[in-house]
Amino acid sequence: MHTASGLLDVEAARQAAADFLAEALPRRWSHTTAVAATAAGLASVLAPEAADEIVCAAWLHDIGYAPDLIDTGFHPLDGAAYLARDMAGRPHIPAEVVALVAHHTGAAFEAHERGLQDALAGYPIPDATKLAILSCADLCSGPDGAAVDPADRIIEVLARYPTDHPVHRAITKSAPMLVAQSHRILEAVRET
Repeated sequence: MHTASGLLDVEAARQAAADFLAEALPRRWSHTTAVAATAAGLASVLAPEAADEIVCAAWLHDIGYAPDLIDTGFHPLDGAAYLARDMAGRPHIPAEVVALVAHHTGAAFEAHERGLQDALAGYPIPDATKLAILSCADLCSGPDGAAVDPADRIIEVLARYPTDHPVHRAITKSAPMLVAQSHRILEAVRET
């Protein structure tokens, strides 16, 4: 994702996400498009120096859902693993972008529920502000790309999974932190 000038190539990240999601998972693609747009807006205000990293991670955050990339069944890890392998010959993805994909939106909680905490620990914890912006953008974008309140997004996710599913258990535990964090991000943007 680095260009010759050393800058991140957001368009390359968008294209990679499109290659994996647009046809195979069109609803996930709609969500991803909205997350990237939201992340761009949030990052431009709160972390302009890191906006390209955050937006690249937003484009790539859900590629682990792509049928061709599923390995563990835990999309943050499956996506990060693919990115760490250099996207099969595409330009290098910085470690911070890979870490953001691996850790986005409370991934540590779900990794614990799935017994994959050691695998997730193989990816460094990214910058807290960048991760909060990415996670907020994820929670502000519904499954079809519509703008939603983070608390409503949590309710929607919980409704999709039975109570004994790892996603449901993880979201139940992480929801208070994720919603509070998202509201802090949104408030910070309003105040700026």
